[in-house]
Amino acid sequence: MTGDLPGTVPEEKVLMAVDICTPDCTPLIDFDATQDMYGYMKTLDRFLEMDFEAFVTGHAGRLANRDDVKLTRDYVHDVYETVKRAQSKFDDPTIYAEDRWTEMVKAKKMFSDVWENAAQEVLERWKSGPLLGVDLWVESHCRTMSLYVRFSD
Repeated sequence: MTGDLPGTVPEEKVLMAVDICTPDCTPLIDFDATQDMYGYMKTLDRFLEMDFEAFVTGHAGRLANRDDVKLTRDYVHDVYETVKRAQSKFDDPTIYAEDRWTEMVKAKKMFSDVWENAAQEVLERWKSGPLLGVDLWVESHCRTMSLYVRFSD
């Protein structure tokens, strides 16, 4: 889970979870500062397995719905797949063959290359909409995702 405690009113087909999905917008910096990227992605998938029509987010100008959750899930999974692909292109085993300072400099360059290239690719697909904020947050999303892909995937 993401730290949110979702609430449901099944007979009304209402689901509530704050800070995981905002209609018409990408998540904020670092995927809303999640501490568990995979839990975040799984939560979106689990929500879509539930029977709901209205989604109360707590930070929106309008009531969200199933399509909003699906759109957020699709964006998050697109960032994941793109970063994973970029990571495989930029992985450099020689990073660890030299002294610690050189290792850190090479690692910084590798991570920067991954998230910058992934961010450019994701931005190209999503810049025309339908989510606001892609241009503002995509680099932080790719940076956050690259750490999870690199060390936890």
